[in-house]
Amino acid sequence: ECARQNCIVFMHPTTGVERPAFADYTMLQLVGWPSETALCVARLIFAGLFEQLPHLKLVLAHGGGTLAMLAGRLDLAYEAPRYEANPACRANISRPPSSYLRDIYYDTVVAHPEALDFLLRLVGSERIVFGTDFPFEIGDAEGAKVLQAMERHPETVRRTILQNGATLL
Repeated sequence: ECARQNCIVFMHPTTGVERPAFADYTMLQLVGWPSETALCVARLIFAGLFEQLPHLKLVLAHGGGTLAMLAGRLDLAYEAPRYEANPACRANISRPPSSYLRDIYYDTVVAHPEALDFLLRLVGSERIVFGTDFPFEIGDAEGAKVLQAMERHPETVRRTILQNGATLL
């Protein structure tokens, strides 16, 4: 229904499965949430959601969490000829899973310039929207970190990122 209505869907993780390992050092927010986002979206990719709904405007918080770093691993399951999960990994999609990453939007809340650089190379500036993670205290509430990281890129890239949110509307 969201795709049909041309709505923007913003996905931000929350507490899912509680594990003792996440109890200290805000590990749930630092490691759990980014992994939860990757798990959810990987399942959506393999289920064929982006093939069925190519115009879905899904925006992922935290630059998609760990999803971008797992692009190659997702493709391994799709490509492996003898891998036991292979038939399930090909059942609902017609191309490698990493190719669907360019069908998704990502916010800039990655907290490190190199992470932003990698995301830009992987999906392009057209798929990245400016984000701040406001009001979370461990986020970049004013966007200062990402604005500084964006200074490393040409004006056209910065302008695209800053305007993409309005373009999605």
